[in-house]
Amino acid sequence: MRPDARVNRRNAYWRMFGRDLSHPPLGAPLEGQPWKRDVGAGSNTRFFDLWEELLRQVWQGILNDRNQGGPNATDRSFIAYLCQSIAEMLTMRRRGGMLAQEEYAYVTMLSWFHLTVEYDTSVVKDLKAEADANGNPADRLAAIGARVGITPPRETRELFELAGLLSPLMWFIENGAFSSETNAEMLYHSNLVPNPVVADAMIRIIDLWQSATGTRIKDPTVVSVSPDAKRPTQPLRLPEPTPTAAAPVFTAPSPNGTSARV
Repeated sequence: MRPDARVNRRNAYWRMFGRDLSHPPLGAPLEGQPWKRDVGAGSNTRFFDLWEELLRQVWQGILNDRNQGGPNATDRSFIAYLCQSIAEMLTMRRRGGMLAQEEYAYVTMLSWFHLTVEYDTSVVKDLKAEADANGNPADRLAAIGARVGITPPRETRELFELAGLLSPLMWFIENGAFSSETNAEMLYHSNLVPNPVVADAMIRIIDLWQSATGTRIKDPTVVSVSPDAKRPTQPLRLPEPTPTAAAPVFTAPSPNGTSARV
């Protein structure tokens, strides 16, 4: 039923999010893309379209949250509708226990990988890839990768932080927590709110998502086409962090008897 773990994992991602992994499958070559076969209409190919539209609408709400006058483009009913649509897409893929085993297996596996570099664990210390108390998992991963000649993607730092923020948010969305207009306001409303945990988290998610994916979430819906018009001054991506763990330097003998640094 599940002969190839590489195909099973990618099939789960394809069904839930309509997206492939960013790297090719390891191991023996696969003919075509077998994880997309026999799924019929059981793939959420519109997931990322709805998700990024939700981020844009929430950002619009954040911008207008403190408005005292003038136009307010926030549409809380549309935000609620987007949350409901995403919830229905996710729950549809879980009907009858579908993907339960795959989700458990692959989330557990990736959680172990994440935990390994979350702090200076014994594995990190053995590999001399510590990043101290103020370090980031991406710093430790980069130091470990340098030992085998692998460089993590540029957006690794943002993706590590997004993992912790998106997991609870997706659970709330899937459980219908923001499918009503009143509750949808929590995603952007922070003015005079004593502890706007959800709205603050959404601001950070939008920042990280824009930086990691290159999608301009914060651009206005209508952009002037005048030759003198200027693009938003906020950078598309967050500044690159300064690595806290230096990559190791290996010394290998050369044919003439001297040492070569690699």
